[in-house]
Amino acid sequence: MGWISFLECDVESDYAPSDELISLLSDSDDDILIKRDVLYNRDRDLENPNLILGMKFGKYEEFRELLRKYSIVKGFDLNFKKNNAKKITSDCKKLCGWRIHALWTTNKKYFQIKNYHPKHGHGCGRNFKNTQACSTWLAHYYLEKVRDNPE
Repeated sequence: MGWISFLECDVESDYAPSDELISLLSDSDDDILIKRDVLYNRDRDLENPNLILGMKFGKYEEFRELLRKYSIVKGFDLNFKKNNAKKITSDCKKLCGWRIHALWTTNKKYFQIKNYHPKHGHGCGRNFKNTQACSTWLAHYYLEKVRDNPE
C-alpha cells in the first residue's frame, strides 16, 4: 500500500465528527489511524507515542518531539528530508518505505500530519543505534527519574 493522504480520506465530510478511530490497514500493528480532531496532548501522547494521520499540534516542535520519541520506542532511525518550521518530511534511514509528512495548515492554526506511510519494508528490523536518542534527549528523559531517586 502506498502513501495515504489525509486529504484523500473522507474526514472532511458533512457528517458529524467521530471519536472512533478508523483503521485503513488491518494486517499489522502499524495501522494508519485517522481521527478527525486529534489534538496532541504531551502528557498523554509522549507516554505511549503513536502517530495518527490528521493529528494536530500547536507547534512544529511538538510534532518533532513526538516523532523523535516514536522512532526511539519503535527502534528505527530517522532521516529528515525537510525539517523547518513550515513542514517536516521524514523517512526511515534504511529507506524501507516508512515515511511521514506534516505541515502548517493553510489557515495557520495548527501543524498537522498530512501524509503517512507506516509500513517498514522487508528486512528493516529494529535498530539499536539511534541518533534520535542524543544526550539532550536522554538528559531530559531521565531528569525527573534521577531527581525523584538521586540514589
